[in-house]
Amino acid sequence: MRLSEREKEREKKADELKEAQERALKEAHKREIQKALDGSKAVEDISSEERFYNRSVKIRKGIMGFLVDNEDKSYESLGDLEAQAANAAKCSMVTARRWLYQFTREGKPFQIVDKGNFYIIRGRSLSQV
Repeated sequence: MRLSEREKEREKKADELKEAQERALKEAHKREIQKALDGSKAVEDISSEERFYNRSVKIRKGIMGFLVDNEDKSYESLGDLEAQAANAAKCSMVTARRWLYQFTREGKPFQIVDKGNFYIIRGRSLSQV
């Protein structure tokens, strides 16, 4: 008889554990449903075009900020200047080179002056822009 009482007690504990697990699953499911109803999104609701455009704007601001902050500073090589700009804007050197060209070409507010053995970032006067 004693053996059957132990078995009954084990079965009772197993049943209680199973019920507790089922309750936990139901509660987790309820939380998931509530989260969905609250409007929290798993993924941002923006298009890839918007995401790439926003990144481009951040890079442009970074490059322009670099030019403003480093006006009249000299660099040993154009590659060094591009690398520093890329680090400032958190982009690749190729991207930095492209935007440096855009902001330093004729009619733009900055220029990169080649002094033979070094380069200088210079601002153009308003009459030159």
